[in-house]
Amino acid sequence: MNTRVIHSAIWSICVFMSLWSFTGCSAPPESSPPSDDGPQACQPSCDERQCGDDGCGGLCGRCEGEDVCQDGQCVPSDDDPQDCQQTCQSEGAQCGEVCGQDCGQCPGEDSVCRAGRCVCQPQCEGKVCGDDDGCGGVCEPCPSEENCQDCPLRLVVVERQENAGRLQRVTLALDYTAEGDGGAPTLADIRLAVDGPATLERVGLGQAAMDAEKALATSPSTGRPYQELPDGTLQFLVLSSQNTTPLAPGRWLFFQFLIGDTATEGPASFALVKREQTLAPASADSLLWSAHYDAPVVIWPEVRNAP
Repeated sequence: MNTRVIHSAIWSICVFMSLWSFTGCSAPPESSPPSDDGPQACQPSCDERQCGDDGCGGLCGRCEGEDVCQDGQCVPSDDDPQDCQQTCQSEGAQCGEVCGQDCGQCPGEDSVCRAGRCVCQPQCEGKVCGDDDGCGGVCEPCPSEENCQDCPLRLVVVERQENAGRLQRVTLALDYTAEGDGGAPTLADIRLAVDGPATLERVGLGQAAMDAEKALATSPSTGRPYQELPDGTLQFLVLSSQNTTPLAPGRWLFFQFLIGDTATEGPASFALVKREQTLAPASADSLLWSAHYDAPVVIWPEVRNAP
């Protein structure tokens, strides 16, 4: 296992302990050290396993798509071709493979093989939202400068920097607006999924986070105030190892992104990842569970985004 993976694992353990034990990474949770007389905590064993049982009642991971888990590895769900009896004809396949048999290729660049069928491939390169995609639909997603107006975690564009008529940078802010019986959170584990030609340049604290004397945890592998997870999601841990001051409603974070050429690469989108264990304590986190705050903010530099 390489050093980056080890550091990533340490970070993840620290995040989990911090969110649900109300402590920072500099000190262990109060309940973590088992006594010498009591039973020792189960240690998950995954090593090179991609999926399946971790030996402690959990999972080492899940397989995506149609893959299945065999001996801890994700493998295609198709049967061994030597034992497979299906044919292209019996399955009605126009393309791809069935039991090792080549069923053909889709004609032209405007079609693609999916589940044995040739289907139209939308063509949106160089186009904007609402243009014909060549398959009877329209190019999307459409521009949006905020994920939602009334959700508890609001992601919104607050600044755009242009040069010679082209958007170069965009700054987004994360606002917390929830107020309820669950109380205010003391820690936050924010995940942001970024798609398209956008590169994070800077991240900073908003006034509400500074008022609570919080900070962004530094990645042990890069020294940056965020962590890039294996799936490309960006993780921002807002906490303090010195206090449990609540994070009040207001502006928590700023994100500045460098925007690339969307004319050839498509739009840039930013979406908060909806998940449990985003806030601590759990009573504050429960306020998010029924909210739809994971709608994307979408940037099309070729057109001015709708307000």
